[in-house]
Amino acid sequence: MPSIILDSELLYWRLFSSLIVFQTFYNWFQCCRKYVNKALKREEDADKSENVGWRLCHICQYYAPPRSFHCKICKACILRQDHHCFFAAGCIGQFTTFYFVTLCLWLMIGQLVVLYCTFLYVKAEALSWFSLFPPTSLWVSLTGSQPWFNFLFVVMATCAVLNLAICTFYLLMSTYAATDNVTFHEGSKGIKTFNRGSVVANVRAAWGCYYWIRWLLPFYAAPDSNGYDWKVRRHLD
Repeated sequence: MPSIILDSELLYWRLFSSLIVFQTFYNWFQCCRKYVNKALKREEDADKSENVGWRLCHICQYYAPPRSFHCKICKACILRQDHHCFFAAGCIGQFTTFYFVTLCLWLMIGQLVVLYCTFLYVKAEALSWFSLFPPTSLWVSLTGSQPWFNFLFVVMATCAVLNLAICTFYLLMSTYAATDNVTFHEGSKGIKTFNRGSVVANVRAAWGCYYWIRWLLPFYAAPDSNGYDWKVRRHLD
């Protein structure tokens, strides 16, 4: 296998790859903390029937706060539930939304690095682009015209393309939802009760403080809501 990275650039690639791996696992671990989004049965919430947005969850038999939804898989009401993520084995909610967005971002960067290395390898090996299709690459490998490593490389690149498409979709959808300060559930139903009136205010409310630097420096910043009490649009006008 030829070297596709110059020795003078190897150190920078190792540092950059280490950053991608660290950010990916750190944000994925934060997303897996599904217990932080579960609505607790607080004594002061025993009767919220007259409060705006509060409703009785017939499964939990308790009043659920606004923007929360009951997840049948997590078996709990989730604060500001966005969606259930099987990759994180839990729901993405009030305290994990930004970590999910950051996870998608760094996964995208990782897949782009994989595709870039694929391009360098194909160029170094002088491979035909037609042979990059998985069926073609498998047939050529079976006939012995190319080593099996090339086929494994093609499979890895194909998975990178699929992962890149999925991560790009979720990142764009989450960013679009943040500009209106809505979740996937609220966006699908046209609910914009919690819109702050400006994109910057909406993104800050959805992702928390210092969102513009937290994607690079992983530190915790408390959101502007505890997940139970929310500012509605009429309170902001």
